[in-house]
Amino acid sequence: MTEIRIVGLSAFKKKLDDMQNQCIAAVQESINSEAKQVFTESQNEVPVGSGELKQSGYLKEAKKAGGEIVAEVGYSAKHAVQVHDVPAYHPTGKWQFLRDPLKRAAGGFASRVGNRVLAAIRQGWKK
Repeated sequence: MTEIRIVGLSAFKKKLDDMQNQCIAAVQESINSEAKQVFTESQNEVPVGSGELKQSGYLKEAKKAGGEIVAEVGYSAKHAVQVHDVPAYHPTGKWQFLRDPLKRAAGGFASRVGNRVLAAIRQGWKK
């Protein structure tokens, strides 16, 4: 009878678990970076009348929620949706001040996140 023993399997499993955590962290960092960029651009594009709309802008950093990683960018002023969705001239800023930065960020999003995950994997194997 031939016996095969695998030595170090528990260390290998720990390494894989650590790398999974590093990948999740890389995705979370990427989403935070993307959300911050969208927020910054939207703050530059939001119409400013009284300043209430711009000041109501918020960014909730990415967090793991169940099987998803979620960040939130938005505006909480009562008139935010109307100003955002109704085509109108604004002396400063523009309508769709959140949609447009989101659309720009969508181009290449998967690639940017993927690159960070690959970097985390490469770094994880070197340790």
